Amino acid sequence: MTFRWKNRYGILVLVVLLIAVASYPVGKMVRAAAGEEGPTFAIIMYHQIAAGTSSLGKFTLQDSQLEADMLYLKEQGYETITMSQLIDYAKGVGGLPEKPVMLTFDDGYESFYGYVYPLLQKYNMKAVLSVVGEFVDRYTENPDHNLRYSCLDWDEVREMQASGLVEIQNHTYNMHSTGKTGRQGCAIKKGESEEDYRAAFLADVGGMQEKLQAELGITANTFTYPFGALCKQSVPLLKELGFSAALTCREEPVTAAPYGDWMYRLGRYNRPSGKTSEAFFEKVLP
Repeated sequence: MTFRWKNRYGILVLVVLLIAVASYPVGKMVRAAAGEEGPTFAIIMYHQIAAGTSSLGKFTLQDSQLEADMLYLKEQGYETITMSQLIDYAKGVGGLPEKPVMLTFDDGYESFYGYVYPLLQKYNMKAVLSVVGEFVDRYTENPDHNLRYSCLDWDEVREMQASGLVEIQNHTYNMHSTGKTGRQGCAIKKGESEEDYRAAFLADVGGMQEKLQAELGITANTFTYPFGALCKQSVPLLKELGFSAALTCREEPVTAAPYGDWMYRLGRYNRPSGKTSEAFFEKVLP
């Protein structure tokens, strides 16, 4: 073989290799087309995670079952996304995987740090963690690391946020209660004036935004309604505070579309105990 043919042969091999690498499936991204809908997907809602079986129920899942959920999603070709990815997609500045799914965890239990975070690292998956500011402040000031009931402290939240696997969002500073104040979560109270409601909402939720900025250096782009209790008065206030989206507890799928008010009523499917991963996801995944 002459030197010229060797050169040509080498170039041909290089071209073939480059084409093969370029076509290798590494998770294709779908971008929003003007005025068109994108993929329909499910947002899953988790709360407490436990190692034992005594406390399992509607809002508490065993750690081994959570790992089974993650493995099932991986095996079925789903890729986890964050709220920032969804917002960017809706605004036309980012893409989504062909088979997206979102894993959300509410309240800020320390079991997230003990059980969920290691699994996210193990499987290189992402999650959205919505924390209640008063809970985190309380356990930062009074450490009590019992994973059956304890909440996260700011050092733990800071570590996970910095990992890039955990996206932190706003779940109010101290409106995660029902009954005691006559208010269901952060919804307007019966007989409360809109002026008083506005003042209470902005003080609490806006105060939590300031807390997240002070502790983590971030501005949360998503608000997560405690108990899913939303009201028509809250959406304009969320927009005023700069939020781009809100998570509810309505069990319905999400269809990614050009940005609009639909982003302030995103549905989620609660993940209870007592169902296998296959049985649960077959009913909620598109």
